[in-house]
Amino acid sequence: AEALRAEMTETARGELAKRRADWQAQLEDEKAAFLDRLRRRAGEAFVTLARRALADMADEDLVDRIAHVFARRLSALDPEEQTHLKSAARREEAPLILSSFPLSSEARALIAEAVGRAVERHVDIDFHEEPGLECGVVLAIGSRHVGWTLGEHLDALEDDVARLLDARADPGEEA
Repeated sequence: AEALRAEMTETARGELAKRRADWQAQLEDEKAAFLDRLRRRAGEAFVTLARRALADMADEDLVDRIAHVFARRLSALDPEEQTHLKSAARREEAPLILSSFPLSSEARALIAEAVGRAVERHVDIDFHEEPGLECGVVLAIGSRHVGWTLGEHLDALEDDVARLLDARADPGEEA
């Protein structure tokens, strides 16, 4: 009877230890999942906040700087993309400039000059405001699009944060 009781006590202790270990493992899994969700939400909130702050800061100086950056990007196009733009412009497709904010006459002139240099001819450009465009300028000629927006950078940041979180969630993968 004493041996049976000792055996049953030992079995109960083993089961209790196993249950405790299982419970702690489940608790750790839930904690990791919670922290992962928290990190993702914090990253998303940061990107959203950055987008709002940049939109709020948009003034003439920022818009002019964006026009300069866009013109620089246009002048640095790779030859293949420049060939595509020239071809589209030769087909008499009217270039369209989309901007997230109203462009000053100076910014329009700078952009028109940069587009003319890129396609190697004078073109009449239609300028349109596109509020959904995140703080930037995009040139569209036919199906070709070239632009610069802060949204691109924020999207890249968001992708980087997601990759880091995914790598952290999978400890076997290097960040």
